[in-house]
Amino acid sequence: MALRVPISIGRESLSASSTGLQKYGRLLRPGETARDALIREKRREDALRAQGIMVVRWTWATLERRELVGVLAPWLDMLAAA
Repeated sequence: MALRVPISIGRESLSASSTGLQKYGRLLRPGETARDALIREKRREDALRAQGIMVVRWTWATLERRELVGVLAPWLDMLAAA
C-alpha cells in the first residue's frame, strides 16, 4: 500500500508519501512497465511542485527504522517558517 499524507499549514502544502519499487509494480496500468509507472509518478510529483507543493518521499525501511519523524521534521519546519 502506498501512503500519502497531505499536510497543509496556512497556504503552504506538503505531500508526503512512501516510495519503493514494489509500489510501482502495484501501480501498473495495462501494458505498462514499472519504469512507465515510475515516470508517471515523477511527472505527478513535478505537477505538485509546479503548484508550490513540497514533495517528500520515504521508504518502508524508513518506517521500520522509526525514522519518519526525522525525515519529515525539516520539511515541517520549513512550512511553519514560511
